[in-house]
Amino acid sequence: MEDTVWELESRTEAQVVGIIGRTLLLYQPSLQKLAAAQAAQEKLQRQQRRAHTGGVSAKWVGFFVFVPWYISSLLLFLP
Repeated sequence: MEDTVWELESRTEAQVVGIIGRTLLLYQPSLQKLAAAQAAQEKLQRQQRRAHTGGVSAKWVGFFVFVPWYISSLLLFLP
């Protein structure tokens, strides 16, 4: 029976979640639901990054940090 369980799991990419008598209960997650959940997680992470930077993308945050530093360093060397 264990060989059958292993073979079914490997061929169907599913997991055996129960055995009732000689019947196996298999579970296989929906690929569409997994993709939707991953997209929702990525969207949430983007929103959190934007909230952390005040709604400005990371590229512009680097620009706004670099330019004032560059200008202030230039002003130090002016006579």
